[in-house]
Amino acid sequence: MSITIKQFLSKDTRHWLMGENLLFPTAGTVRAWRDLGDPGTAYTFTTKKGDVKSDPCLRHYSTLEPAFDRYMKCTIPSFAFHKATIASGKPCWELTSKLWFRTILSIKTSEREITFKEFANKVISFAKEKEFNIEEFVRQAWKDVGIDV
Repeated sequence: MSITIKQFLSKDTRHWLMGENLLFPTAGTVRAWRDLGDPGTAYTFTTKKGDVKSDPCLRHYSTLEPAFDRYMKCTIPSFAFHKATIASGKPCWELTSKLWFRTILSIKTSEREITFKEFANKVISFAKEKEFNIEEFVRQAWKDVGIDV
């Protein structure tokens, strides 16, 4: 949701980078901590010890492994959010952010550990509503990131 605030304040809907200027590599390519529009490409650099560090963000569910931390895992729904926003043709604060936020608020305490597919289905159920009416974009976005809904 922080990208929504950033885009709303800057009015730059092409901007999907989070955490610019947080990393100070000795050598390499660093644009940001995360690129929600192109996961896995935000940075690559070599540490002073010679280790190469690359952005571990995931683009597709098929690449998910149980050992990955929640920050890596969250890039999958973030990428679906990006794809749905782009497909809608609207700024993220007008439709998709409201949709995602409504979905998150609808999750009960007993459902705190739902699967990606369960979350995707909840998002899609709200996307059908007249207020949003972007079901096809949202469904395709989840399919594009490997969640078959």
